[in-house]
Amino acid sequence: MADHVDITLRLPVLNPGDTGQAVGSVKEILNDFASWNIEETLLNETLEYGPQTTARVKKFQHENGIDQTGGIGLRTWKALLETWLPIEAGG
Repeated sequence: MADHVDITLRLPVLNPGDTGQAVGSVKEILNDFASWNIEETLLNETLEYGPQTTARVKKFQHENGIDQTGGIGLRTWKALLETWLPIEAGG
């Protein structure tokens, strides 16, 4: 039995001002993180990458040693998914 699964994902580079389902997915992940910290408020559920999303992304980037651009590229996607997936899977 294999101890890992190789997958390939095509994830868009996201920046402030972008809209769409990928933005909504990032906001869901960030809201999951916020739900564990009572000091953070949840992001609205629109599909718009606005100032609050940018600030939350920059905070996440800072906490994970990533340049604080506010945009979501390879390093930020990788850190988001590596942090979120084990939690979503219950482990």
